[in-house]
Amino acid sequence: MSYKTIKKYNTMKRTTLILLALFAWVWQTNAQYLTEGFEGGTFPPTGWTLNQTNTNKTWVSYTGDVQEGTTAASCEYDDSLGAQDELLLSPVIDLTSASGPINLSFWFYMSYYWSVDPYDNYDLKVQATTDGGATFTDLWSEADYGTFTNWTWYNAMVDLSAYAGTNNLQIGFRYVGTDGAQAIIDNISIVDTTPEATFTANPDCANGQFSVDVNVTDFHGATSVTVSDDQGSTSQQLSAPGTVSFGPYASGTTVHYTVVNDQNNVTLSQDLGYSCPPENDACADATPIETLPYNITEDATSDTNNDGFIDVCASNGMNDGVWFTFTPSNAGTVDITATPNGWDNELQVYSGADCGNLSCEGHIDDGLAGDAESLSISVTAGTKYWINTGYWSGSTDGAEGPFDLSVTSTDVTLVSSVEDNQIAGFKFYPNPVNHTLNLSAQNNIENVNIFNVTGQQVISVKPEATQTQIDMSKLQNGIYFVKAQINGEMTAFKVVKK
Repeated sequence: MSYKTIKKYNTMKRTTLILLALFAWVWQTNAQYLTEGFEGGTFPPTGWTLNQTNTNKTWVSYTGDVQEGTTAASCEYDDSLGAQDELLLSPVIDLTSASGPINLSFWFYMSYYWSVDPYDNYDLKVQATTDGGATFTDLWSEADYGTFTNWTWYNAMVDLSAYAGTNNLQIGFRYVGTDGAQAIIDNISIVDTTPEATFTANPDCANGQFSVDVNVTDFHGATSVTVSDDQGSTSQQLSAPGTVSFGPYASGTTVHYTVVNDQNNVTLSQDLGYSCPPENDACADATPIETLPYNITEDATSDTNNDGFIDVCASNGMNDGVWFTFTPSNAGTVDITATPNGWDNELQVYSGADCGNLSCEGHIDDGLAGDAESLSISVTAGTKYWINTGYWSGSTDGAEGPFDLSVTSTDVTLVSSVEDNQIAGFKFYPNPVNHTLNLSAQNNIENVNIFNVTGQQVISVKPEATQTQIDMSKLQNGIYFVKAQINGEMTAFKVVKK
């Protein structure tokens, strides 16, 4: 036996090269264009073509070292040292519908010793043809991978995006060499390699924020993906489909996410934002109006129809919009105008002691998108009134948006809600306040929200204690309205910041 033959024996000249496509279930948005596992019992498989030049050894069905299943395709080396140029050619592949990055994904398993260094006796080439095999373009060979260990599986992917839009692509697996080593191929696939993921916002509106779950459901050929945002969060890598979380972000933030295939940098991008509903989204959380005139600009874009359609004014139903409430200290007339910015609103006014006992005082929906709606309401002293402005329909949950609200009167003053909206045992001091507002109650104070005279929330805290102190030192001097929830009950009062 010659030294060369002994060296081949000692370096385990085995007969193996595996090409394995890594892909899971391909969703409709990630098309699958070719799969072949050589498990059908016919060789070459239906649609495949074998071009044989060596009469002794060429591509054959093989049941030895397979990566998956029971059968693969193998090309042994010719130990009589005849030259080999053996081509296994795929069926015609139609990529006219391809819209994303297209990759051929496979594993390879072969001898670096006999194919690259120190010997270059054989090659496994991946080639493309679009003219039925008249000409070929080299796409990949084992040397392109770099250094690898003998007889160890490695995954490689070949970018086929240049062929997107063609309808006549064929992929060839060509064994070329003399006195080389064996090769096996198995489980070949061509797929859109853009990772697939869903993005879900998780609101935490009590703290004015939200987080996002990114669920990567399919890698489409990648062995790992990296998920990032544009808000400075730490990137997170996944080696298997799963969910990663980002945030919290401030309410109203729009976040740009990328899910990157780490093997070829193909990227899925997604923008997602979330805005918490306005504080006065529900009747029970109506913003108290303490003084007139009252003018506010509010964005109700994130308003929800949480109280359902409001049909207090008989057949003139409307969406549950945003709510305000006031109580006159004397009889007179109150003028109310709601002016939407780019959407079609309705304005309704009710009276009643609480949200479960409302009576219609007036309604109007005369204008179109962007037109102001106005009502003049005769009010009586001590009666509580409620203002609802929202999308006009009583059957379709439409979108609200920014609006201006004006509440004025020439002869009416309002009472503070503090006199008729106190909870037994609840105390607050001092008033006026210079720096710190002290609150105490018999039960836990669950949350406290402070608004300026325009209705803008300026402080929000969740003490979860029977006593708490709120730092108001950074607020401008003026009148503020405080809403506190204690053991599920709401109370509201006015304080003066000096």
